[in-house]
Amino acid sequence: MNASKREADTYVTETKYNKETGHPISRRTRLDGLLHATPDGAPSEVIFDNQGRETYRRWHERGELHKVHGPASIDYNPANGLVWVEQFWIRGKKIASDHGAHTIFYDPRTGEVLEKEFLDDPEPISKIHSVTIDPKP
Repeated sequence: MNASKREADTYVTETKYNKETGHPISRRTRLDGLLHATPDGAPSEVIFDNQGRETYRRWHERGELHKVHGPASIDYNPANGLVWVEQFWIRGKKIASDHGAHTIFYDPRTGEVLEKEFLDDPEPISKIHSVTIDPKP
């Protein structure tokens, strides 16, 4: 084997299913044991609700939240598929998006922007948003 040639990376994707319903529960992709998004842009972690609908997607690089183009963390309203939280991360650190905010909260029923959090906010980054989501499709 030529020493200058790099071995191909081996990504391992594990999908867990609910034994009773057959719906997916989670899908995680790892590289060398760490959560890591694949080169094709697929998320490294997807979590599903009890009906098999996506509730969130995360992109990681070597175990840290990371995505250069777009949010590294997206939470969905599983009832309608609308985004309700986006967070922007590079190498495990929150960053400002193209809009200046590191976290954007949306109304999960309409998709309308409710709030944006910025890195220079004097308030704590964590805020509680209470929204009731109808689990029925």
